[in-house]
Amino acid sequence: MKRRIETAVAAWLLFLAAAAVSGSCTPDSAAEPVLFLDLSAYRDVKPDDKEGCLRMWDALHCAATLQGVVNRGGPLMYIDYVANEFMEVDRFWWDMHRAEGGWLHGRDTVACRDVAEAVERYAGRVRGAVVYDPAVPSTSEGSLYDRLVLHGPRLKVRV
Repeated sequence: MKRRIETAVAAWLLFLAAAAVSGSCTPDSAAEPVLFLDLSAYRDVKPDDKEGCLRMWDALHCAATLQGVVNRGGPLMYIDYVANEFMEVDRFWWDMHRAEGGWLHGRDTVACRDVAEAVERYAGRVRGAVVYDPAVPSTSEGSLYDRLVLHGPRLKVRV
């Protein structure tokens, strides 16, 4: 139960922070490289891998929230995760928009495979982290809370 609550706290760490971010996107976001956050490794997590599922839930929710915050002023972050039995859906759209004539054609790209690294990169755009249950410290070693609040960019916690 404690791990489930820790996971919920960590995953929602940045969810409400979107409301508290500054509008610090540069006017010319096209000059900045696009971060390609490759989370495709989470596709291999099996439903019976409880810890893996919790880490995946944390990472995907945090990444999606960060993407919303970062992309307010223009396309700066892309997440690769969604695939089905027919195709890698996110990769399809990425390739299409990067092709000649696409709106991301010619943009520099920075590859990343870790949500915490993505948060580090854009920490200046996020004003803090929100923990919705102050009774849960969620400080297990290696959790997103540990990596983003206690270490890393040391985001502020707002209760």
